[in-house]
Amino acid sequence: MYLKAIPFLFAGVLGWCFAADILTLLELVIFFCLTFAVSELVLKDQGWIIEEQKPCN
Repeated sequence: MYLKAIPFLFAGVLGWCFAADILTLLELVIFFCLTFAVSELVLKDQGWIIEEQKPCN
């Protein structure tokens, strides 16, 4: 569950670096794309499992 928070935390750090003029817009976009790609590869098997509910008779 905590693994899903890592991309959001990293996006916040990137946003702060952009706001503090540490990163340019191009670097921000590149790092965002890399973060998204890595999180999709790492977390693709961490999705929610929905079980079928059987009706009660």
